[in-house]
Amino acid sequence: MKPEDKFRHAFGKFSEDKQGVLVKYSAFLGDGNGNVIVPGRINYVYAQVNGQIVQIKNTRVPPTSGLPVVVGYSPDEPTILKVLDARSTDNAGNVVNVSGGYAPASRYQWMAPGGGEDPLYVELRQILYGRLSGGVSGSPMAIRIIRNIVYTPVGWVYENSPITDLTGYTPSESGSALAALITSGSAGQVVVTTGSTVAIADLDLTKIPEPPSGTTQVYGAVRLYNGQTGIYEGRTNTDIIDLRLSGWTRGDVSGLTSVSHDGTLSGDGTEGNPLSVVSASGSGGGDGIYPQHVTMWHDEALITVGNAIVVNIDANQRYGIYSYQGSSGSGDTFTQPVMLTSGSFVFYALALTGPGRGLGTWALDGTTIGTVDLYDPGGAYNVVKSFSFNFSTSGRHVLSCTISKNASSSGYAYPLTKYWIQSVTNTTNAG
Repeated sequence: MKPEDKFRHAFGKFSEDKQGVLVKYSAFLGDGNGNVIVPGRINYVYAQVNGQIVQIKNTRVPPTSGLPVVVGYSPDEPTILKVLDARSTDNAGNVVNVSGGYAPASRYQWMAPGGGEDPLYVELRQILYGRLSGGVSGSPMAIRIIRNIVYTPVGWVYENSPITDLTGYTPSESGSALAALITSGSAGQVVVTTGSTVAIADLDLTKIPEPPSGTTQVYGAVRLYNGQTGIYEGRTNTDIIDLRLSGWTRGDVSGLTSVSHDGTLSGDGTEGNPLSVVSASGSGGGDGIYPQHVTMWHDEALITVGNAIVVNIDANQRYGIYSYQGSSGSGDTFTQPVMLTSGSFVFYALALTGPGRGLGTWALDGTTIGTVDLYDPGGAYNVVKSFSFNFSTSGRHVLSCTISKNASSSGYAYPLTKYWIQSVTNTTNAG
């Protein structure tokens, strides 16, 4: 029996018992010898799952050897073992599973019906091609570059992407730090160029060295300091600065030396210089133009209290899907990140009502803005609930919902498809 057939047999009963749930397993792309694409099988790749090499379908991620992924079965193809999404690793090299998410649906496409007007917030660090990252398994001070194609004096080549340990580049003086520029050389090899050693509080973008002669691609800079035990990446405290879109071209380093930048990763001006911060916290905000209309899909919510999201495929519900927390109970809580301008708004939720449904108390940054009760003795699909609220602060916020119930309800289940916030001055495309 083939390894992939063993997986189907072993997990078959579990999949049958969990119809509508995305069943996931941790894996790495490739057979361990650099081979990823399966010859003669379109859209199939090798993957290492629980120590076995299997052939699985892949239409979601780049076919990159060693890339951490989530594999499994999905409701649309319940019999096909396939790649569901990419995963990430922490600074110790431990794999962190992606929870509750998958590739963005076509509804996010610009001007798509029922949601396409919403911005899809993507940072440069989320783009895998040519991405510089740390947290290499077994080598916490090492970096890796997702394989890239670069132009060199000998033509177009795949840049080499070995694991590069930066331990030997760390400064020896206590309290000191430096910036190491990571580039690709004339033959596609990884090149490490270190800047001057300074006090860690003085390390900023001006301390990043210029690209050396023969550079074909700039990937990023890595903060290195005395006593460092791992390369860590975070939004307000990071060892990695992504320079793939720095404006650098061969023979011209003006993109690195003259650009004006405050050192933030998100560009909203509130995080300060991430290279000089050893421990920090921050929230969004600052100047900018923020949306008046935001749509969120419930299957993408982050659960903070209670059980994981259960996804149900149901043709009776609009968009053919609704989601809720499994084995729902009092106090269940979920959150969604929100970019929102200040003003007067209407909150809408597309839901299913019923005799065992819960009551949700909705809040922005911990301040209650309204409630949505899904209790109904009869019950119905495609019910739109709403309430009005005012909000005075533009910027990045957290929308949360905590579940209780109507005294007449027999349960706490809170099935939703999506919810959206719309300015009272923006009445187009209500959801």
